[in-house]
Amino acid sequence: MTTCIFHRSGELIDGFDIAGHSGYAEAGSDIVCSAVSTASHMAMLGIEQVLGIRCKSHHDAKKGRMRFTASDPEKAQPFFRALEEELVEIERQYPEYFRVVS
Repeated sequence: MTTCIFHRSGELIDGFDIAGHSGYAEAGSDIVCSAVSTASHMAMLGIEQVLGIRCKSHHDAKKGRMRFTASDPEKAQPFFRALEEELVEIERQYPEYFRVVS
């Protein structure tokens, strides 16, 4: 199972950790993993490239881990909130393969 943990400072999301392999299908064919990866990368690119916010990130594809933190969480909220909404929807559709902890 893949899990996403959103980190908060008060009401603001300031980052997230995603870990684990969903187990839905073999690597390269896993639509749950693909959806989670695509949504999280889109949010990270939006925060870094569109908003120009400095961030810290770490990726380990072999271990299925991703960590991301924004230096200006207040400005990053639209992307973090959109990501949270999308990941909750993925969890709703595939609860045995993906979980969100807010």
